[in-house]
Amino acid sequence: IKDVRGSRLSETAVPRMMQTLLDPQTQIEILGRGQFKGRPVVQLGLKSRFSLSRVTSEQFTIDTQYFLPVIREMYEGKILTYRIQLEDIKLNVREPSAFELDGGS
Repeated sequence: IKDVRGSRLSETAVPRMMQTLLDPQTQIEILGRGQFKGRPVVQLGLKSRFSLSRVTSEQFTIDTQYFLPVIREMYEGKILTYRIQLEDIKLNVREPSAFELDGGS
């Protein structure tokens, strides 16, 4: 599956986002601190070898209480080409209904 810019779903999924953010070679700059939806955040600018082709810079907004990304933005020059906003993230939660099958006959 590709988006209109030709990026595959796997290239914009959460595992790749975390790989981009946490790679030791990623260059990170603190852009500012503030609040997002009432939570403390820090905004980071970064350049990574795992960024999508044509992406010249990225910005991550990180919830500083849980150390999780809540916004990711990608830029080609000054043009915003991708933005994802994550809300109500729950980690390691079991959701039994996700594994139920309707056995209908």
